[in-house]
Amino acid sequence: MIYNGQQEINQYFHEIFNIEISGRDSNEILEEGVNAIFRLYQKYGLNITYAGIREIHENKQYLHEALLQLEGMESIYKKITIEMMESMIDEAVHGI
Repeated sequence: MIYNGQQEINQYFHEIFNIEISGRDSNEILEEGVNAIFRLYQKYGLNITYAGIREIHENKQYLHEALLQLEGMESIYKKITIEMMESMIDEAVHGI
């Protein structure tokens, strides 16, 4: 999906990251939302670049411990397990 100011995504940024969306341009909302996601990743010591993820991925124990810190965070869209996240990162770094 390409972001084009969809209400669902705007609402996600508002509800999860407390980003004001009323009367704002979709590009402003997206920029602030992505920056909020990056800050969250950095807060938990997770890399936000493929190069950084690859370095962590090669140390599977470190990756697993980092992902455990996110355990219990809820999603209204899909239940995601640590194993699923590890698999998604592996596919993103090494390909399917």
